[in-house]
Amino acid sequence: REQKMREEITKLREKRPTIQQQFQDLKHQLSSVSREEWEAIPEAQEHLKIKKKNKSGESAVPDALLRGAMMQQQHSRSSGTASPMSGMASPMGGA
Repeated sequence: REQKMREEITKLREKRPTIQQQFQDLKHQLSSVSREEWEAIPEAQEHLKIKKKNKSGESAVPDALLRGAMMQQQHSRSSGTASPMSGMASPMGGA
């Protein structure tokens, strides 16, 4: 039974070799690479396109939000509900 399993595994490995077996010859060739050639190989991360995060904490305001604020401001001006006082001011004074 074990012998049969070993034979099946051997046949499977012939059809579909492991990754280690696939790269075995390339790994062997690495022994002939000079130090200068090795140092000339770029790091993988140098080729990645990584978005840099905005560290200042500021971000652009979406156009839709700006458009909505402009429309609201125009509407309040045209309907006469605009007040010269800010939202924090009180007509009673004191604050």
